[in-house]
Amino acid sequence: MYSASQGGWMVSERRIRVLIVDDHSIVRRGIAFMLSTQPDMEVVGEAADGREAVQKVLALKPHVVLMDLSMPQGLDGIAATEEIKDQFPEVKVIVLTMYDEDVYLCRLLRNGVEGFLLKQTAGENLIQAIRQVMNGDYWFESELPKEIVDEMKQRPEPENCDEDAVILTEREREVLVFLARGYQNREVAKELNISVKTVENHKANMMRKLGVSTVREVIEYGRRNRLLDLYR
Repeated sequence: MYSASQGGWMVSERRIRVLIVDDHSIVRRGIAFMLSTQPDMEVVGEAADGREAVQKVLALKPHVVLMDLSMPQGLDGIAATEEIKDQFPEVKVIVLTMYDEDVYLCRLLRNGVEGFLLKQTAGENLIQAIRQVMNGDYWFESELPKEIVDEMKQRPEPENCDEDAVILTEREREVLVFLARGYQNREVAKELNISVKTVENHKANMMRKLGVSTVREVIEYGRRNRLLDLYR
């Protein structure tokens, strides 16, 4: 993690209005409870998908949006972030994710996000990250070196940028990992305690999202973008 000061608004001037976006209600409740203990913060609303998030930014006017990246229904976190930053550029967006998804980081940076935070460390860092972005800083937890992240933010067409990065849901990633290990549909279904039909649906969804026609191409995408590290 690193941060860089860019100057800005002092958080002591007023309470920070926060909107929480995550498709899991238990995650939203947990974050809301944690923020409720902070005298300078208030949770003004919650959203379960990207489309609802955009609508609630308009209605509730938060200062900071905490955005889950992988939401299976409606707009995903990247698309919702792009809409929010386009319509409400003054709103700060901190992306929350389960994975160190450098494949998406460039696109998020190019769209003006102020933070990229791993859910595993959110408990200890989230409150600090919120205050920091409200002071004009940014907060990124990533394996990429600081120099590369700075390049992504500043260059019109940085070399380390995949503008076509595709969001796969957590379950799609799990299926992908087992497919890459050579598991057949029935074996994947047994490992994940889902039906064979559901496995087939996940495979079809991944191919549709990536614009490819074979599972092999999906696996190659996963390898290129370090999406197969989930259970190593």
